[in-house]
Amino acid sequence: MKEYTISSIGALAAETITSADSGSIIGITSKGAFIRAGDHIIFLTCADYRSPFNLTLSNADHRLTELQPGDLVVFRAGELYIPEARITIRTDTAEIWTPPLPSPLKASLNEQMALAGQWIENFWRKDPEKGLLFLANESGVQIDTEISNSVRSLLEGIKQENFEKFMGGVRVLLGRGGGLTPSGDDLVTGFFLYHMRYDQSMGIVRQVIHDWLSQVTYLAYETTTTISANRLAAARRGWSEDLFLRIIDALFDSTNKLDGRFFERLTCFGHSSGVDTFMGIYFAIKSMI
Repeated sequence: MKEYTISSIGALAAETITSADSGSIIGITSKGAFIRAGDHIIFLTCADYRSPFNLTLSNADHRLTELQPGDLVVFRAGELYIPEARITIRTDTAEIWTPPLPSPLKASLNEQMALAGQWIENFWRKDPEKGLLFLANESGVQIDTEISNSVRSLLEGIKQENFEKFMGGVRVLLGRGGGLTPSGDDLVTGFFLYHMRYDQSMGIVRQVIHDWLSQVTYLAYETTTTISANRLAAARRGWSEDLFLRIIDALFDSTNKLDGRFFERLTCFGHSSGVDTFMGIYFAIKSMI
């Protein structure tokens, strides 16, 4: 029998393990193991970033080689138990990480757009073919016209409050791309995350944004991966991985500095999820100008 310890639990992961009796391993990556319980996904990992979905291990091999897809995970008071692997994972001393509220908004939309453009140039120099970076190409060269048109529909739909035009773009993007969170899903998530954090920072509720996100999340549970649908559901609260919350905070207030290592971590987040989620944030700003 092996015993590991959780040092930090994301708020959504905490809700899942206290409301469900069990789950199962649905995938193993180089960074950890995904556990599904009903329509909820949590991530068992040693990765050093905060996420509302993460159960952060303090003393385990991050590859978790003992685990296999399909393994049962039993949620018990103060612990998780994986009988097939004979592993107990203690949760009783873990801190709960709840995503904080955003920084007060100090920068204008034009200032935010200029800063986001600088970051895109940095990403472009590092890896111009990463994810959906091509969408910010001002030269007129389009690598994927259908995706480019779908993003245009998002922007025009929001500005015109034209739900059908907006959803026409969303339907193209959801599920577009490979991996646990396809690139199109990540862009849509980043787009809504920015808008929700903007509302929280300003102390307002734009009902159109809230209503449309609810309908997009419902569609995501039907058409794309459960992990992507969970990220969209988290965005309804203004929640996401700490990386993206910090990006939005830096856009809202330029005194919130991000160092070079931060952008390296963002570029390496998922296959291209870091860059693609950021592209959604970029286009969210653009949708308001």
